[in-house]
Amino acid sequence: MRAYRENRVTGVDGIPIWYRAVGEGPAIVCCNGVGVSTFFWHYIEEHFSKTHKVVVWDYRGHGQSGEPTNFENWTMDINIRDLIAVMDDAEVGRAVLIGHSMGCQVVLEAWRHIPKRIAAIVPVLGAAGHPVKTFFNTRLSEYVYRFGYHMGMKHTKFAQAVASWFSRSPLAFPLARLIVVDPMFAGRADFKPYFEHLAKIDVRVFFAMAKAMAEHTAEDLLGEIRVPVLVIGGEKDVFTPFHLTEGMVQAIPGAELLRIKRGSHAALIEQPDLINLRLEKFFRERVPEWDRKPR
Repeated sequence: MRAYRENRVTGVDGIPIWYRAVGEGPAIVCCNGVGVSTFFWHYIEEHFSKTHKVVVWDYRGHGQSGEPTNFENWTMDINIRDLIAVMDDAEVGRAVLIGHSMGCQVVLEAWRHIPKRIAAIVPVLGAAGHPVKTFFNTRLSEYVYRFGYHMGMKHTKFAQAVASWFSRSPLAFPLARLIVVDPMFAGRADFKPYFEHLAKIDVRVFFAMAKAMAEHTAEDLLGEIRVPVLVIGGEKDVFTPFHLTEGMVQAIPGAELLRIKRGSHAALIEQPDLINLRLEKFFRERVPEWDRKPR
């Protein structure tokens, strides 16, 4: 029977932040992408909770965490402070931080705030900063984002209705397979929780977080990181073009690269066995057993 703990801690401005910790041993803390709950970590949690404490958590306004009332001045620092609250309550001293998509910015920014609590960093399918400028490998994506932000914040009811309709539409998954994910590996069952979550999330939360993501960069930190780093990128990731992954590896001293053939932005659930095995190798070779108890 694996150890299990689920709780809500008080985050910035008193917002309840939900997390789950499964297993015992050296800690792995997983940080989501924007608009996403914890379901994409299913395979990592199942695999590593046999030997590690795996912590997954929801950003404010996402999943089972509380809803914010202030959508102004939302910064990446807020996510870091919520992360620290989760680590403290889960009794995590040092951890390997794994981030997917926007979570890459979260785990890299954490190096600025809590370097002594980080045993290693694993950015997965994401950029170090300003990712909106490179979505679909075109600068036009920035203008699309600005339009979406305007609609979400100024015409919230209409934008909410459109987002909810599309997420529940039978067209959602086929369109995702056509444009975003790998049709050979993508499974409808793995994506069902994503679309269900997207249908319920407040569009103001989504775009406030997206704004914080768009304005943030941790690129200035890359050359200063002094813990082992494994960067995971997908060759067919349309949200994070692979040249960004290669640039991150070159900028971080001693960083390793896992290049996923055919890997899309959803490679975490498309090719989980490959990722889990590579993480095992990385932990064994590069990360000495890190603290089991908080400092």
